[in-house]
Formats: sequence, C-alpha cells, structure tokens
Amino acid sequence: MWKNSIGEVTVQLSDHNGKSRTRMIVDENDIPSIEFLDGDGKMIYKVPPGSMNTLEI
Repeated sequence: MWKNSIGEVTVQLSDHNGKSRTRMIVDENDIPSIEFLDGDGKMIYKVPPGSMNTLEI
C-alpha cells in the first residue's frame, strides 16, 4: 500500500511472476476503483468503468 504525490492510495496484487495484475485505488477525492491489468500491465477492465467525478450510491 502506498500514497502517491497527488494523494491516491493504492493496494496492488501481483501474479506469480511479480507483475501487477490488480490495483485497488482510492483517489484524491476519496473515490474508490479497482483496475484489472493484463500480463503487460495494460488496464483491461476498471470498476467503476470510465472516469467518474462523483459516486452515487
């Protein structure tokens, strides 16, 4: 877990080769997201999808 320079907090899960495959992020506005990555580190799916400025529950 770490916090970057713009205030995002990230937890990362890696595969058995040490490559990042899943990231859980809470951004600087406290909006959570989960990103799934392929073997090259490219994002293939994001929850919630797309860019969101607000999260409605």
